[in-house]
Amino acid sequence: MNRTKLFSSLITLILFINYSFSQEKPGYVILSGTVKNGNETLELRPIYDIANKSKRRIIHLDENGNFFDTINIEKKELYLISDKTNTLKFYLSPSKKYSIEYDLKEFKNKGVTLKGDDIAINEYFIDKARNQGLSDYNGDGKSEKEFRNSLNRIKEKQLERVNVSKLPSSLKTHESNSIKYEYLGYLDLYIRFNDIDTPSVESQNELNIDYLNEEDYVKHVFYKDLLFSYYRTKLVHNGAAYKKLNPSYSLAQNAIKELASMISNEYIKNDLIIKIAPHYLEESKNIEAYYKDFKKYYTGNDTRIKVKMLDLYTRFGTLKKGTPSPKFTNYKNYNGGVNSLDDFKGKFVFIDIWATWCGNCKNQMPALKKLEEEYKDIVFLNIAWKDDEDKWRKTIRRESLTGVQLFATKKDNAFFEEYGIYGIPKYILIDPKGNIVDHSTPRPSDDKLKILFKSVGIESLL
Repeated sequence: MNRTKLFSSLITLILFINYSFSQEKPGYVILSGTVKNGNETLELRPIYDIANKSKRRIIHLDENGNFFDTINIEKKELYLISDKTNTLKFYLSPSKKYSIEYDLKEFKNKGVTLKGDDIAINEYFIDKARNQGLSDYNGDGKSEKEFRNSLNRIKEKQLERVNVSKLPSSLKTHESNSIKYEYLGYLDLYIRFNDIDTPSVESQNELNIDYLNEEDYVKHVFYKDLLFSYYRTKLVHNGAAYKKLNPSYSLAQNAIKELASMISNEYIKNDLIIKIAPHYLEESKNIEAYYKDFKKYYTGNDTRIKVKMLDLYTRFGTLKKGTPSPKFTNYKNYNGGVNSLDDFKGKFVFIDIWATWCGNCKNQMPALKKLEEEYKDIVFLNIAWKDDEDKWRKTIRRESLTGVQLFATKKDNAFFEEYGIYGIPKYILIDPKGNIVDHSTPRPSDDKLKILFKSVGIESLL
């Protein structure tokens, strides 16, 4: 081949390569940007399939907060981008480019700089995140009527923003429904937080919605939370009614069977079983019968929950009264130094596993303090799990927490895994020899805990 033809061929090859690399791959989006004063990673997940860990993508930031990633997506869809401080809705469409830049410390004040495609759509979602109106569910002293009216005003403003936005019609419909469910979600939270057994007729009418809408269950987080609250409340009320007729009835033992009888939609039924099954297994006295119910009534295909339940069933089967407790070593003590479980042999040990981010844990603190005053022969051992050490120390100081306060680092998982702990708060009672008395005791606010103490010879000072 002569030089002219060789040169021509090389030019053709280079042009072809450049053309190929310049084309966007079908089904892919390019996502880039900068997050200043942020963490080392961002997490991206589709909003309609939040629980599916296989669809979550971790995007790594360099030392300056820059990132660049090519992501395969199947269709136009809303995603959640989380920087561990903010969670932003973000619209992505195949074969498009998106750039996002912001300073984490200035997010509320200065917002976000967007470049690339679909800017108007994503500006709407980011502006909503910066000016979120629905957040306070305890009411701050408001009456039910005042709280409902306040929520309604916020809801109407948000719906008006949707109407004047440049969102596509399909997203406008989605956002409008999302806002309505968010409103109902906060109304429901207010009622439960304030222990209102009989809400007003107005609140009851607003919350009288279809609780079997599979499409909305998949699309809307607040609708999903509403359903969980609705059916969990029905479980508790039905359990109380059954117990009046039969004092030996156990809601924990029959929770899966009862839930399955309430819900005709298979998808919703299976998803709610996933949520309650591990929790009630801990409380059931006959784990063989409970696990049998799970295998019978859970008809879904999620292998994760099947593996999880088998793991818990196996672990709880070994955590029997009188058997040696799993141990931990070298957990940080708030007062300095480290402790291992063996350091407390010779006394009964009541273990409280908690975290600063756990609302139910905090709700038990007053009752726990009273127990510490009443039972001086017990070591009250509080272990912070999956927590931030600075927040842990600040909470102990602010709440004047007593007892032994220990901190488990993220690497200290063996003890929790052996006890099959997937959720908190969790309470364990161990005897002076280091053997298990109960691997899942009643909560400090439950009088049954005092009955348990008395049954093993622990006497109250009162």
